[in-house]
Amino acid sequence: MRGYAPRQYDQSNQERPPAQYLDAAIEKDINQAHYLALEFFKPRRMDEPDYFKHADVFEPKQLHEDFKEVSKQRARYHQYDSPENKIRKQVSDVQEAMTTKGIQELDWFGSNFTTAKRNDFDDFRQQIDIIAIHRTRNSENELKLRALLAIDVTSSEKGYQEKLEMIQTKIDKMPQTMKCKYFVDEQTGRYGSVLIPQIALYSPLKDLVERLPNWINHEKDSTPIQNDPLQMEYLQQALLQTTLFMNLVAQAGKKGGHGEYQMQTYRDLMKRYATDVKLIRNTVIAKARQSGQYPKPTETLPLLSEVAGLNSATLKQYALGAEQDPVLIKLLERIPA
Repeated sequence: MRGYAPRQYDQSNQERPPAQYLDAAIEKDINQAHYLALEFFKPRRMDEPDYFKHADVFEPKQLHEDFKEVSKQRARYHQYDSPENKIRKQVSDVQEAMTTKGIQELDWFGSNFTTAKRNDFDDFRQQIDIIAIHRTRNSENELKLRALLAIDVTSSEKGYQEKLEMIQTKIDKMPQTMKCKYFVDEQTGRYGSVLIPQIALYSPLKDLVERLPNWINHEKDSTPIQNDPLQMEYLQQALLQTTLFMNLVAQAGKKGGHGEYQMQTYRDLMKRYATDVKLIRNTVIAKARQSGQYPKPTETLPLLSEVAGLNSATLKQYALGAEQDPVLIKLLERIPA
């Protein structure tokens, strides 16, 4: 396992987008798509004042200090942005917005998944771009949270590897940090810090730039996003990662030397990853059966294998699980090792 390096301010060694993305016409599309992404986020984000009505849960002084510090850190981080890195950040924001819309409105992860509102603190400090949530009703017809999944999106292969390594390090050494500190779900009345399984989703910058027209026109016609095969690629990535990380949580919990609090954290995290695995696996199978097609498979398995230190066959076996569903077998066989 490679160690996770904390975020550094020097961005000189980051991957640079190809020079053609600085072309005026493409840059215009990127700027327009980015503007629409920021507009899309406005009603879907929680800023510091939005938490004041929950002062019984979120202590106002700590809240103010956290958001103030994150604002300073974000400003320091982005003062090093080159034109190329600015483009990558803009496209990543579009990726985040499009993925949020796909999960929230267009059933990318199944009809029962939606998203929680985002906030700057957990975005920057915990690398949580999107929180996918699955609600259900209990025997008394009360709406409850069944599952949570924190998603960090990226268009950088190097960034993807680093994000996977970070999650792996958290699981191995500090599972208690896998939390969303400022979580709010008004429909279920769930507020506060919550333990939440984490994954990262990757799509190459080139593929995302090609999708910019879909996002620019999404308010007029969301069909291209609704039918985008990217959703199956993301589902495959999510299935591979949740099953892998569920197994890593189990292994970490068995190492011994943990206090009761950390052991309980491992038990809770294990249950939550297991629930995500079940729901995502069912969605993958249902979408494949419904379409009768097997879309382009994710090509991120080698990256995941490298970070995990496990061969591709083992990771596929994790994802398949005990049920050995033939549709899922066919899908996993198509994923290149």
